[in-house]
Amino acid sequence: MKPTAVAIVLCFAAFVGCAVSVHAAELRFAGVLGNSGESGDTLVAFSERQASGIGPVIDDEQTLWERAGAGRLNRYALDGRLLASFAIPTSTSHSDQMTRADDRLVLLLGKTAYWLSLTSQPDSKPVRIDDNVDRMSSNAKDGQVVIVDGDQLFWLDVTSAKRTLIRKIAFRVAGLHIGSDDTLYVFGDGNVYAWQNGEPVEGFPKPFHAE
Repeated sequence: MKPTAVAIVLCFAAFVGCAVSVHAAELRFAGVLGNSGESGDTLVAFSERQASGIGPVIDDEQTLWERAGAGRLNRYALDGRLLASFAIPTSTSHSDQMTRADDRLVLLLGKTAYWLSLTSQPDSKPVRIDDNVDRMSSNAKDGQVVIVDGDQLFWLDVTSAKRTLIRKIAFRVAGLHIGSDDTLYVFGDGNVYAWQNGEPVEGFPKPFHAE
């Protein structure tokens, strides 16, 4: 066991000891956090290098997909069991993201977009789509995501990797979302902008400040 892990275990043991002595009647066992008390192949494991989550994404089988540290993607049952684990390119960029396009996951890792089938086996590798992506939309529409490359917005077809220019922009993008009516919402510069078919939507931009 690593020194860090030992220290964590000792600290936790000390905390439990104090809790038992003060509020013994309130201590209740609830299983292993995040793992539902599982062991062996179904025990959740992360890579050694930490990285923030980029999802989660839920599929038609009601299983969850999420990054599990840099270079690793896990698939979980809703009860916490690990169903599969995949090696993915290592990145810890603040723009890393994952969404779903039909029967595929779309991952933005660093500046490269990849896809991975939702039916992939654990030895499968993500397929590269595009190497020049600064930001990616939080969702997809008809097998396409919206991406930012410099000062331009594009539709990116996940299957063919074809780009279709939407328009140019003059601000730094913090996030994108495709509405149900194909309105593209773009967040940045303290505002939310909206376009349909590349044309501004009346009433936008509007002030927007995330908390």
